[in-house]
Amino acid sequence: MNTPSPAQALQEIQRVEGHIRAAERRFGAICLATGIGAPLYWAAMLFAPTLRTPVTLAWMLFTLVLCGLMMRIGAKGRRLTQIMYWVAGGDLVLFLAPAALSFVYGPAPLPSSWTVPGAALCVASGLPMLYAAWRLMKTR
Repeated sequence: MNTPSPAQALQEIQRVEGHIRAAERRFGAICLATGIGAPLYWAAMLFAPTLRTPVTLAWMLFTLVLCGLMMRIGAKGRRLTQIMYWVAGGDLVLFLAPAALSFVYGPAPLPSSWTVPGAALCVASGLPMLYAAWRLMKTR
């Protein structure tokens, strides 16, 4: 069995680290797309009820495409796992908050008294993914 030289071992470590960093950046781009898309989706759902069907269909297609891209990433490092563990919980809560508001008011648009809180919930729905994108896409 051949033992690699220290230079070969270092080269292999750098190759693997580069592969993991590239995977983190790709996943960060997916998080960025989701962080931008979620507020747009909820704004349409809450403030433009006539667009609910096409927006829902577009969101479903968007989600399927992003899931397919996530499946192809392959490598994941400890940093990606740690970031996504916490971001997933926050995203679940903040993404479902506008859903609760939509459920309460049904198919009607939000009353004008809910414009500012509704817009704030729409923006908040994308914040966890935007945070993950920022953390994953910045250089170390």
